[in-house]
Amino acid sequence: MLKHFYTLNSFHTVEIPVYDCSASSANYFFQYIGVDAVEFTDVVVYPNPATHVLYVQGVADYTTYCIYDLTGRKIMEGRPAASFDIASLSNGIYTIQLQNGEKTTVLRFEKMQ
Repeated sequence: MLKHFYTLNSFHTVEIPVYDCSASSANYFFQYIGVDAVEFTDVVVYPNPATHVLYVQGVADYTTYCIYDLTGRKIMEGRPAASFDIASLSNGIYTIQLQNGEKTTVLRFEKMQ
């Protein structure tokens, strides 16, 4: 699994190891866009990628959710549950944002047929 932590307002290149080789991405600039604090969380989404149902573990502390596509368009919203029916979503990468007052958690998942 590839993990990378970004420093805001700076350039980054991601290196992806594949067996005995590696590939590097283009140089990307990550800019602050208004999230005041990032906090590690025990919330997990699975399976990832998902086909029809996305399960969310650790959602009990949150009161609302929104699912966004990569363009930032809000696709779904409501009260969080332990599972979400995502069968109607098109294939692609999405984010699920869970909120409770000032606490926000954002996770990425992939929808596949």
